[in-house]
Amino acid sequence: MPRRGSTSSDPNTKAKQSGMAEAAAVSAGMQVLKSGSAIIFGNLNTKLKKGKDLRKALARNKEWIRTEMELLSLQVGAGHGLSEEENDRSEAWHVWAQKIRELKYEIEDCIVSYEGRVTCKSDAPWYRRKLHPAMTLSTRTRYAKKIAEFRERVSGLVLQRDAHVQSTAAVNAALATCQATIYTKPKNIVGISRSKNALLELLDLQAVAEGQPEIVEVVQVQSEIVQVAEGQPEVVEREADDQKLKVVSVVGFAGLGKTTLVESVFQSYDITQRFPRRAWVVASSHEKTRDLLVDIINQLNLAETIKPNSIQPQDILAEKLYTCLQNGPRYFVVIDDLATEVHEWDAIKSAFPTEGADGRIIVTTRIQSMATRCSSNGGCVHQMQALDMTDSKTLFLKEVFGDTCTSCTPDFETGLKRILKKCEGWPVALLDIAHLVKRSHGTPTGADCRNICAELGSHLDCHQTRDLARTRQVIVDCFCFNISKKDDERLRTCLLYASIYQKFDRTKWKSLLRRLSAEGNSITPTQFEELLAKGENSVARDQIEELFNRCIIHRRDIRQNSRVKSYQIGPVLLEFMICKQACRNFITLIENGQRQPYCGKKDSAVRQLYLSGKTARAVEEDRLSSIRSLTISDHDGEELVDFEKCKMLRVLDVENCKKVEDTDLQKICKLLYLNYLNLRGTNVKTLPSKAAKLHYLQILDMRETSANIELPMEVLILGQLVHLFGRFKLPPELSKVGTGHTLVKLLERESKLKTFAGFVLDGCNGFQHIMSAITTLRKVKFWSRSTQGNKLVQCLVPSLQKRFTEDSALDSLSIDFGNDSIDFLDSLQGPCALESIKLHGKLTRLPDFFLKGGFLVRELQLSKTGLSCEDLSDLQQLDLLLYLKLDEDSLVFVNGTFTFQSDGFKSHACS
Repeated sequence: MPRRGSTSSDPNTKAKQSGMAEAAAVSAGMQVLKSGSAIIFGNLNTKLKKGKDLRKALARNKEWIRTEMELLSLQVGAGHGLSEEENDRSEAWHVWAQKIRELKYEIEDCIVSYEGRVTCKSDAPWYRRKLHPAMTLSTRTRYAKKIAEFRERVSGLVLQRDAHVQSTAAVNAALATCQATIYTKPKNIVGISRSKNALLELLDLQAVAEGQPEIVEVVQVQSEIVQVAEGQPEVVEREADDQKLKVVSVVGFAGLGKTTLVESVFQSYDITQRFPRRAWVVASSHEKTRDLLVDIINQLNLAETIKPNSIQPQDILAEKLYTCLQNGPRYFVVIDDLATEVHEWDAIKSAFPTEGADGRIIVTTRIQSMATRCSSNGGCVHQMQALDMTDSKTLFLKEVFGDTCTSCTPDFETGLKRILKKCEGWPVALLDIAHLVKRSHGTPTGADCRNICAELGSHLDCHQTRDLARTRQVIVDCFCFNISKKDDERLRTCLLYASIYQKFDRTKWKSLLRRLSAEGNSITPTQFEELLAKGENSVARDQIEELFNRCIIHRRDIRQNSRVKSYQIGPVLLEFMICKQACRNFITLIENGQRQPYCGKKDSAVRQLYLSGKTARAVEEDRLSSIRSLTISDHDGEELVDFEKCKMLRVLDVENCKKVEDTDLQKICKLLYLNYLNLRGTNVKTLPSKAAKLHYLQILDMRETSANIELPMEVLILGQLVHLFGRFKLPPELSKVGTGHTLVKLLERESKLKTFAGFVLDGCNGFQHIMSAITTLRKVKFWSRSTQGNKLVQCLVPSLQKRFTEDSALDSLSIDFGNDSIDFLDSLQGPCALESIKLHGKLTRLPDFFLKGGFLVRELQLSKTGLSCEDLSDLQQLDLLLYLKLDEDSLVFVNGTFTFQSDGFKSHACS
């Protein structure tokens, strides 16, 4: 027996113990491995599940954010500071509102970036489309996480609004008083006599010399003028059956002197003598039409007869007033500052008999359509004009120096000219600036005038400058459109872009429309199709037309066919808007490398950048990524913006920047979200095929660049390209394929071009495919400078014929063959359904379709055709022609006679 305490050396025992230890170690290892695997796979599973939940919630979060941000955006507005409600808000509200706007930009950029990364191309192979969801899984998860974070930030801002931001009660009160007339009778009245006489003529009355008791009246009865001799106190009476109501409208922008003019007529001696019953009501101070009628009844001294009370409805009051005025005393009514709905004016007019009463009504309004609607037969409208330079100077000097000023120093004269140019005859601005000059220390000098002009925008924006209070209030009131909050914001934003565009000396109306249509966010293909269906310019066009209608923007270079070539905003209004936008950080202006002093905070995000002068590199490169719109004008330096870093850029306008070259365009082609690119007048000589990456591009302008730029086929089929301007060579591959070729079918399916102006013909070169495959085309221009012979004619005639008549017709066709013949047009068969034709080339005679029935052209331009005066005289037979422009050699008219026929040009539009 072994002794106690000794260790057994039995091999079997040791092996057994070793096996047990090994098994225990393996078991422990397996436990650890199983536990670790559970943790790893559990975490992975949790992560995958979380990613899956985020992706599933992506659509819900996007929709929630879209709805909530739309509501918040309506509350905060665009941030341009053009509305009264924004000016009445607290500083806390402005800080919160700016956070909302910045977050809105970030969300939009994120969503556009997301859709650009995860959307599969429609022409991708089937296997690529099948694998696309799996290949973009990580991208969709990453963006789903960002969208969820955005939702949390939106919720936080909503809570901040409820906890810290003031209520809208004060704003509603401000809106209720918006557009109330601000009228203070001026001490000095200048340049009113001509307008007064014109207004009296519209009223079928005649003015008398100021201060004279004699009455000289002109009464027009059946085109015969009967004048009462001077010195006779009596007035020629109208026949009873010729007594009719006459309504005259006076229309113009606020502050032009409409009320002052009408008051001078209303208070004149001949009016007070002729019309015993007179009333003056301010429409904007009456909330209801009924209250306005009661005011008229009281002033006409008819209250005892009608006995108006609070329970009488509006139509009963109107009926009683009508009865009292029918065959009753003469009356003269002024309705000042009318800016109401059409049906409300109809309700007012129903209270005045149109026959059997000698009545006059003058309506003053800022709205052109309202003026036309109110006036008799739609034609008795007096359009207020600004003061001329002589009257402006007289008014200004009287206000500054009184009646004692007969001359001023040369220094003051120089400063005065700047003020007169800035005001452009706007009386309210002239008077207010005169008060500001008058308050200068000591005798006003030319330096005072120049300083005020240089800082006019800041003075207008600063509420402490009380002398400009009236001008400021008039401007702010004109932005209260009273349509709907959303439409009001759109109009203000439209006006903003118009003002910035004008500041850079770009006032072409069509260019503005295209710019506005592109300034919005990038859109999805589905939204783009909807936009095309209703016309991509329809919304922007309506907005501009409404600004014209409200006399805020003035039409310039109006053709005989009523089409506007350019527009203009008054300089004072322009200064106010530019300063306001810059102060609110809505835009950033940099001139000669220096940020303008009123351009908000330097550390704020830059979204819309406008550069001019010698250097364009004035923004930190790390902040270029947030820019959405970039305009460079009058650049003559060496440095340019690094376009490649402007990753979220939507709009790029570098018109006439000669430093922009092909290397810059290579970088620009990497800006995937670009939808507007203006390279007009730059030094670009080629259009690279990389431009095919610009899937959102809607407008490309390469006019006045290289003579002929080869157009890549990839650009021609960009799915959202609508307007293409330049002088392009058609893709060479188009000339090598037939009608049923895959390339032609691709062009037919993908291209949405509406404007192609234009391309150069070198042989037929695919022209027939452009005309037949791109069914959306509405405007086409092409050139040819070398005689191509019958081969070209055989191609051109059938291709043009397809787009010449009926439903498939173009809207506009421009053909420029220089000094070569365009007699092939005689082969085209009418009727011609085009609206506009522009021809440059030699013609033996007018094409047959010109003089056949069904010629629907409204606008015709002929250049260097060599036609005789006799041929050109035949154009008078075109009954529907609204605009005709002839650019012919002088010898044509010297050697012939253009005879105007009495029944020619029935649309009265020859120019």
